[in-house]
Amino acid sequence: MRENPRTMSTRAIVEGAIFAAIAIALYLLGNATQVVIILAYPVPAALIAQRHGLKAGLMASLVAALGIGMTLGPIHGIISLLIIGVPGVVLGICMKKGFSWVSSTLITGAVLTFTTVADFVLGAFAIGITPQKSLEELRTAMMASLETTKNFYAKINAGAEAMKQMDAMAEQMSFVVSKLLPAMVVISSLMTALIAYSITRAVIIRMKGKADPITKFEKWQLPVWFSWFPIIGLALPLIGGYVKMDWVTYLGNNLFTSAMMFYMVHSMALLWFYLNQKGVPKFLRFIICGFLYITPLTSGILPYAGVVDSFYDFRKLR
Repeated sequence: MRENPRTMSTRAIVEGAIFAAIAIALYLLGNATQVVIILAYPVPAALIAQRHGLKAGLMASLVAALGIGMTLGPIHGIISLLIIGVPGVVLGICMKKGFSWVSSTLITGAVLTFTTVADFVLGAFAIGITPQKSLEELRTAMMASLETTKNFYAKINAGAEAMKQMDAMAEQMSFVVSKLLPAMVVISSLMTALIAYSITRAVIIRMKGKADPITKFEKWQLPVWFSWFPIIGLALPLIGGYVKMDWVTYLGNNLFTSAMMFYMVHSMALLWFYLNQKGVPKFLRFIICGFLYITPLTSGILPYAGVVDSFYDFRKLR
């Protein structure tokens, strides 16, 4: 028996209210505990948009933003709309239109990058400071946190090697915030988009819907043309230094870092493929990949394996 449009509209309203309540709960929980639940923020809006369209997704997002705004203040309401509503609705519409998981992730990641930057800028002006000043305060806060940790290690006599590692970490964090923050925003936005897609797809499948399956990790591979990104990333700092334009150097460093992070994932997929071929258990594969990722020497070399594989296609995927 087919349901009439009025019934469908009622269902959309009811589901929208439910998902808005879930979005509010996720935001409040994430804001209170600072746990990784924030990676699921876009999911409620994505589900309602995928099931009932753009209008229902936007309405649910606005309701959630109003609820959060009334609970935590208007700034949090705006922030929630930017990081929960807009990316979630975009993801839902991509899935509703049958886009591939790659296209859905890239589009949602791009939107989330934009809304994250907008959130940062609006937040800075809301408290009466410039974005540059806000960045400096972020760096200062991170350095203060690391200094507190360093003092704790000193009190428990952690040893000279541990203190040396803490100093190196402090220098690295300072460099990331001052020089590579855009790259980190892009990478984290894409990661959030992929996780949100995975969760949303799992729920859709449970509800007897359809969504493009994510390709097995061992078959992930970047196309040959992607190699232009690190090449341009290396060239821009040279150009920036020649023409005395710091922003060109800044752009090049971030482009190169972002590209090499993609190649790191590509390399991990390549390694995962060969470990699987050798019959290595999955938990050992996680340990091996994780160890190689956190080891400075191998983490610096691994991305280049992805570069080579994109040209020679060792797994014969193309």
